[in-house]
Amino acid sequence: FCAKTVLCCQKYGQLAHIPKVKRDLRVGPSTCQEELGFDTRGEMSPNPYDADRGCLGSTVGGGKAVGAGAAPVVTASDLGNSTGGPAHASGGTGFKGGRDETGRSFIPRQGSAYEDSGMCDMGLIGNNMSSIVDVLQHMTEVPPTAESLNFLNSTIAVDSGSLRNVVDPEVAEKILEAVAIWKQTNSAHGFYEVDVMSLLTSLGNNNALMAMLAHAGLAGREELGVFNNALSDEQRRNASASLTAKIATAGQIQPGQERRCEIVKLQMEQRFESLYEHGVKFVILPTCNKVAQPVSWWRRRFDSSDPKLTFQYSQISSYANMGRLPRATIPIGHPHGNNGNDHMPTSLSIMATSNKVDPWELIAVGRELELICRQHDELKLNRPEFYIYEQLAAARDRRKAQQA
Repeated sequence: FCAKTVLCCQKYGQLAHIPKVKRDLRVGPSTCQEELGFDTRGEMSPNPYDADRGCLGSTVGGGKAVGAGAAPVVTASDLGNSTGGPAHASGGTGFKGGRDETGRSFIPRQGSAYEDSGMCDMGLIGNNMSSIVDVLQHMTEVPPTAESLNFLNSTIAVDSGSLRNVVDPEVAEKILEAVAIWKQTNSAHGFYEVDVMSLLTSLGNNNALMAMLAHAGLAGREELGVFNNALSDEQRRNASASLTAKIATAGQIQPGQERRCEIVKLQMEQRFESLYEHGVKFVILPTCNKVAQPVSWWRRRFDSSDPKLTFQYSQISSYANMGRLPRATIPIGHPHGNNGNDHMPTSLSIMATSNKVDPWELIAVGRELELICRQHDELKLNRPEFYIYEQLAAARDRRKAQQA
């Protein structure tokens, strides 16, 4: 979808305003993504809903292709919300497979660049959960069971701590609205509140700060290992100063720091496992702290992701990756208000609390919410400003007419 992504950029006339796009494309396969996937905000690629905003990353091109109607489903490798973020920004549905108790991936990683990864899971972004299931049936080796469909009375916790302390009020309000409608529609579910950050306070650190830093350290190490090994000698010689600096930064983690990161990761898994042992199968989390934002002044000035924005993004996206837990991202319409964001899509994410939870059950729960959103105008998603599907459908009809 690289060519389609570039065409989408040209449609908006944005390529002239995106620094070093051609350089990045030369360094490695890219859809306007920064080297090493560091552009977590996806600021280098215009959004189908608003060309002045980014698409979140790192699956920037895939999320945009789905949001713009150019593809029903795309694959993604998820080391740090790379399915949820782009789905949230572009109006798609996201799914990250996770792993079971034995470490087996729900979506096989064989043949991918992250085949030996300790945290990266494969995922999908689609125009709805049904499209994702259609593809999953040909990818996963784990078939659904009768118990997989026994989801109508699942116990679901809402992460009130993130909604109060991390997320923009307009996004928090929309998530609470979706949860309230969900409760009214299916009262069989048990809905509870949980403060994930307070849960992590028992790790003896500053709430989710250490968890986020541990995720950044471990993810940076894996990303460096994958990307660095793929570079040829010529690419290293021609690498920009930006790429050289990122490789050096990602390689700075020391053995002692790595062990500390692994300890935090294990402790966090245990805290979520305790929720499962108390009967809570799923946690509703914000996918991102904001709707997709305009290109930041930091990006324009330094040609790199704003550290503050990246930190805020990572605070609520590290849990599923650190725990290798399944996660689904469901669009829930657009924010209310008159602050210029009401045309942008937003979403919530549903994460399993344990590797013992059947991912098919998570898919069924996500599908239930998706259908509820379609039945309520306040949760429906409007079509983006740029929707290539209409052009593709018109071309298909013309071909049919010519053949007839």
